[in-house]
Amino acid sequence: MALIIEMPAERLAERKHILDIVFNEFLGIEFHLVQSTRTNVKVFASDAAGAIYLPDSFFARAHLQWAQPESLPCTPLLHWDSATSGLNVDLVDPLVPVIYGDPVTASVKDTELFLPIDIFGSCFFMLTRYEEIVQPVEDEHSRYPASASLAYKEGFLDRPIVDEYVEILWAAMKLLWPNLTRYERIGAIKVSCDVDRPFDPSLRSVGVVSRIVLGDVLRRRDVSAALRRIRRYGAFRRGDHSNDPFHKFTWYMAVCEAAGLGAAFYFIPARSDPRMDCHYEIEDPDILALIRDVHLAGHEVGTHGSYNTFRDQLQIQLERQRLVSAAALVGNNIEISGNRQHYLRWDSRVTPDYLDGVGYGYDTTGSFADMPGFRYGTSKPFSMWSWIRSEALRIQERPLVVMECSVIDDAYLGLGYGAESFDLMNRLKSRSMQFGGDFTLLWHNSHFLHDSDQELFRAILGVH
Repeated sequence: MALIIEMPAERLAERKHILDIVFNEFLGIEFHLVQSTRTNVKVFASDAAGAIYLPDSFFARAHLQWAQPESLPCTPLLHWDSATSGLNVDLVDPLVPVIYGDPVTASVKDTELFLPIDIFGSCFFMLTRYEEIVQPVEDEHSRYPASASLAYKEGFLDRPIVDEYVEILWAAMKLLWPNLTRYERIGAIKVSCDVDRPFDPSLRSVGVVSRIVLGDVLRRRDVSAALRRIRRYGAFRRGDHSNDPFHKFTWYMAVCEAAGLGAAFYFIPARSDPRMDCHYEIEDPDILALIRDVHLAGHEVGTHGSYNTFRDQLQIQLERQRLVSAAALVGNNIEISGNRQHYLRWDSRVTPDYLDGVGYGYDTTGSFADMPGFRYGTSKPFSMWSWIRSEALRIQERPLVVMECSVIDDAYLGLGYGAESFDLMNRLKSRSMQFGGDFTLLWHNSHFLHDSDQELFRAILGVH
């Protein structure tokens, strides 16, 4: 059954993009877009009775004030109680925030359903990060903070609101057309590691080790710690990393494999800011050996774009090629398809285009650094939008849901390793997979320095 979507003609490329994501990528349903003079959106089938009507609030407002503050949602948001709709839909909460739309318009008239949410406009707003284009707020690392986002301010950062909106639309379509079928996506846990510090940084030179050893002896009065560090440095020089608390890759992969999961390891190929980037060269023998081990174990190797790449396409291209060349030295056919930006630095205006332009298949930077949750309103992969060319890109975003330090570390939420951290991560995992999305978890290899790190990681993956 093919569906017909009638909607106004303004911003046709943007409308087509969001329809492609909702119907083709998320639902797997064929559709045909028809330009109309109507002031709302009509969804109907050519060979069956019934129609669904939705408000056209976002594009109607935004096409005259494109990327202007006047086009942003009016706050505080109104809410719609979906429990009163008669739709068979399982949401995080029946009370749904309405980003764009009008909750009072909801009604059912015979075979005509009037939904109160501008589902397509609201999804475009979230998936393209429209608010970040309109009001580009930056923290000390030039990142858009969660605290500036509509999702945080209106209390739905922990809800995959785009996925919920799509489920509301699907429930309405299923009510009218019971024989309609959809693509049923099964969610998964996606584990990834940013290889910022593959080795204990105190071992990187004899000078650094000497200073720390002197501190162990003179300031901390801990001779045994000094001796352990000296032994670790000797082992490091011999290529023995078995006692290096940062070099947990064998253990990391074993835990993922025990959970039936693959993991992705993202390496920094070059330093665009020596103060903020790694202290290794991608061609170092120990790094090449690690890339080989990851690949031979069946896990993924990807790029961790260095600190300044997010606004520098030439540096992005250089680093991808350098990692490709380094991987070739290992002697295996290693495909470099994925990327995550260092420090989660991201500029929605340009970074997607730059990554797409050098041939990445996907990016997985998409979370806020200061808080976990659903920056894009979904945990499903989707095609990204070019704000430079106003068209869909080939590259997909695979949204990051949780970075461990965002939850644990004092610099962010500071929840530590107790039940509160586990409950938050586990809740986001459940909500990701509830709608067939992926729970994408970033856990650094350098964040296993204590038993509590390892225990929480294993608990989230369900490994006992």
